[in-house]
Amino acid sequence: MQQGAGPLAPSLTPWLADRRQINYPDRRKSTVRNDIPRLQRFLQQRFGLTTIEVRPAGKKTDMAEVYIKDEFIGTITRDDEDEETTFYFEMPILEVDFEGV
Repeated sequence: MQQGAGPLAPSLTPWLADRRQINYPDRRKSTVRNDIPRLQRFLQQRFGLTTIEVRPAGKKTDMAEVYIKDEFIGTITRDDEDEETTFYFEMPILEVDFEGV
């Protein structure tokens, strides 16, 4: 036993025990790609449009792209914080998009 290690060991024991009980999300499962069919059905039902399509965003596994017909309208990202999964849909609206409205 190393000198000075004794007093630290009791204070570290509860910390180590707590760390073992934490349920860390498996980052390999934190991918939007696994949820694409479900997200597409949800958006189609929510907006009443069967032409909404959710597609993988290239090599990015944490993002998907949303299209109506073949027009890109936004992205979906996934957040697995706080033991709860949340999806964020972001739709940028450019000034040029207002032309003809």
